[in-house]
Amino acid sequence: MKLLLENWRQYLNESEKATHYGDLYLFENDKATKTSFYNALNTLSESDDDVNTFLENWEKSVDYQLGLLREEDSDAGPIWKLLYQSWALEQKFKAKAAEKVIAVSKKINDFAEGNPKTAKFAKYAVGGLLAGAAAYYIHSIVSKGGDPSDVMELAQTLQPEDPDLAREVAECAQDFGPEAVAEFMQGQSDTIEKVADTLSTAGEPALEQAAQAADSVAQDVKQAETLDFWNDAFEKFDANQEQWKGDPGFFADASAEQAASTDFLDLSGWMPSGMDPEIFDEYGPYGEDILSWDNVTSDQRNDALELAAEQWTEFKEMAETFGRGGSLEDLNMTRKDFKQWAGDAVYAPNRPDSIAKNIGKFAKDMASIGPDNLDGGRSVANAGTGFIPPNMMKALRTAMRASLK
Repeated sequence: MKLLLENWRQYLNESEKATHYGDLYLFENDKATKTSFYNALNTLSESDDDVNTFLENWEKSVDYQLGLLREEDSDAGPIWKLLYQSWALEQKFKAKAAEKVIAVSKKINDFAEGNPKTAKFAKYAVGGLLAGAAAYYIHSIVSKGGDPSDVMELAQTLQPEDPDLAREVAECAQDFGPEAVAEFMQGQSDTIEKVADTLSTAGEPALEQAAQAADSVAQDVKQAETLDFWNDAFEKFDANQEQWKGDPGFFADASAEQAASTDFLDLSGWMPSGMDPEIFDEYGPYGEDILSWDNVTSDQRNDALELAAEQWTEFKEMAETFGRGGSLEDLNMTRKDFKQWAGDAVYAPNRPDSIAKNIGKFAKDMASIGPDNLDGGRSVANAGTGFIPPNMMKALRTAMRASLK
């Protein structure tokens, strides 16, 4: 009798859990068939082909259910179940599900914005989903031997939905090394934990279940936070990539010795060949290029020059401070302040919120500036809203981190 009661309780628990997951719609010959998401997920083999097929079907099912909700103007319950599905898939499949979770999160967010019943918790839950997807995606890139351009593509994908997260991802791409990735993972695990705490108080069974999945994702991401983990990952990456063997330090993190050997006080070495020294001193390496912009108004050009001068002055102050052994405390800055400033001040026209993209591309081919000074234009595709070259910012980050040790 005791065994029967235990089996019955287990059956009820499983049945209740399946209810919280909601439905999965499968399509054949334009006909939708409803089935249990929970049952479909738990009978799925984890081969790549089967998982990819399941995720494709899931996105179609979400599209269909959101369409029904728009037609019926029903209560918010189905949205909570779709959010639970998203968290469950992120928890179970990690990087395999990242792209689909991002795509579905955008759709849920779009729906929620027009529905007061769902806006608050849906937007919050989506923020956590995107943070988790970004963390898993970057983990996968390092594990598979990808490069910073893959991370930058992720930043561009996230930009319309979550500009703050996109900026953090772009910053990680700009300084793609163990400490930058570990710092990014720490931030995302903190975000997801906060989301899990909020969802657990929502008073909706499906969101309470989603909170448990979210907490599991946070703990999973946290396990990969430690710097030693990422040092090992990048060492293996470096050892296995022929294209980086000519520059073994490309993925190496900052060391105090490296920073001390960099003469930040002599910035003339960063000046592009043939550039007017006075323009360089006032506006930095991109001053002449801004002055040569065409197809922009004088106000736009003046705004860009003003921003370039401000960021270049700040960069010089930081470079001098770190160069003489000072620290962020001497600048009255926290690491968070520096992180924000560095992300905003890196120049590259291809990020959606960049200055150059919004008011006109540089008139010159950036590669013509010269490989010794500005990375031969290769970093131009990196993200940024300002006018500090990516390789110069990387050197400044190196010195900043060394000052903390």
